[in-house]
Amino acid sequence: MPTLKVTVICGRKLESRHALGTCSPYVEIECEKTTKRTHTVKANRDPNWNETCDFLVREPTSAQLHITVMDDNKMPSRAMGKYTMSVSHLPRGKAVKQQLLLKDCSTGTLDVVLLAADFGIAQPRPAAPKPAPKQQYPPQQGYPPQQQQPPARQYPPPPNPGAYQQPPPQQPQGAAYPPPPPQYNQTPPQNPNYQQPQNMYPPPPNVNVHVSTSPTAPPVQNYSAPPPGGYQAQQQQKKAGSSFISAGKHLAGLADKGLDAGYKGAKKALAAAGANKQGQPPQ
Repeated sequence: MPTLKVTVICGRKLESRHALGTCSPYVEIECEKTTKRTHTVKANRDPNWNETCDFLVREPTSAQLHITVMDDNKMPSRAMGKYTMSVSHLPRGKAVKQQLLLKDCSTGTLDVVLLAADFGIAQPRPAAPKPAPKQQYPPQQGYPPQQQQPPARQYPPPPNPGAYQQPPPQQPQGAAYPPPPPQYNQTPPQNPNYQQPQNMYPPPPNVNVHVSTSPTAPPVQNYSAPPPGGYQAQQQQKKAGSSFISAGKHLAGLADKGLDAGYKGAKKALAAAGANKQGQPPQ
């Protein structure tokens, strides 16, 4: 069965009908001949209750909720304000907080929370969030504005039935395909009367090359033929000459040593002969 939950939170600036200006309020709630109440708050015009009362609702479309604030100081209890409302407009499964302005009194409000657990107006499903638009950043100074990139091209492009297509080239009848490749590295025909000039190097000996007869011209140069035997014979001759020079130097050194030794021997002989004449032993 549908259930209605009524939570009485607090009251503010409730009307006092006592001679001393005080009251001890409590709240009575009636729904479809079912009455429930909160506890009493002593001597307080701004009471806090925070109590919840559950009601079974048989006819949600026509049920009425009667709320009355009572003063427990009077005998019997006396009403300090009333409020009546329908529950058919409540959303299904959603708690609704309301501040009720009490009637049949000069001042006073009541804060309540109403929850239709199994009845009420069905809530529409939230729509799917739309994708956020792509943010376009302003172009920076010194840079060109942003341009959208063209879509990527497909390769090869899809055939277009309406476009003109060039027919393939036709080969002539009787011709070989592919054509034979050209022949390269072929020697040209030789002339039987052609005579190749003889090599004139080295030049003949004693050829005088006269450049100019003017006073500033360089002197006449004489070119002679290379020595017989070529370059190697010339090198051997140089080596032989060097060997002869070295041998001559060696012999000259030996002759100098012989002359020096003879001079020293003669000097000693003369000294010995002089000592014999004087009767002294030779040194």
